Amino acid sequence: MVAVGDGDLDALPTMFVSRANIGTASLRERKWIASTMTFEEWIIALKAETTWTRFREPVTEFTVHIEENQMAFVRADATVIVDDRVSSHNIDYFTLVREGGAWKSLSAPYVAKPVYPD
Repeated sequence: MVAVGDGDLDALPTMFVSRANIGTASLRERKWIASTMTFEEWIIALKAETTWTRFREPVTEFTVHIEENQMAFVRADATVIVDDRVSSHNIDYFTLVREGGAWKSLSAPYVAKPVYPD
């Protein structure tokens, strides 16, 4: 999440397994929009953006379940902050697998709900 927020897209491929996927459910204009894409499609879309808005996504609470020290399921409750203002509340779910002794993302879906100013 730090690498994405900083726009360090070149650091991401080592964090994901081949054929990993990204899934989203985002509330936009009072409608839930769902999407899925491969990690490769996601990186191409991010790199195609003409401007990059840096953000932070501090996690306030997380739960981790590890199975046989080979697969982990992570739920992270986070807040997205852009320009020192809360932008959205996200629930991130990561499925991690061990590959070559390192933990890598197999799946990284999230739910994003904007936080509107009063």
